[in-house]
Amino acid sequence: MIGPMAAEVTGCGPAPTRRVLLRTAVLAAVTGPLLAACDIRLEDDAPPIPLLPRKSVPDEAVLVDLVRRTTALAQAAGRVSKPTQAVAGLSSLHQTQADVLRARLTSDGVPNYVIDGTSTTSTT
Repeated sequence: MIGPMAAEVTGCGPAPTRRVLLRTAVLAAVTGPLLAACDIRLEDDAPPIPLLPRKSVPDEAVLVDLVRRTTALAQAAGRVSKPTQAVAGLSSLHQTQADVLRARLTSDGVPNYVIDGTSTTSTT
């Protein structure tokens, strides 16, 4: 008589059966990964969405300019005929710096077309 009285006093219903617990566990195991895979990913070259303007990161213009200039320096050092070891080292150093800055900007959400300076309109 103590068992039913304790359930009535606490206001809880009967404990869930083993079958109900197993069904819930299987349902959670099956639908969990499916729901976790629901992710929105925008392509980098996709046109901008007019209603959702992209917010620029702090010092974006300065960093983009720096990427362009260091890339130009690396290319200029690479075009030197009969480069010395110092010039070859400068070329690789500038290219590494440009790659690191580009990676930092893209990880912050700056699209490649902004970094490269290409326009988003297509030409025929």
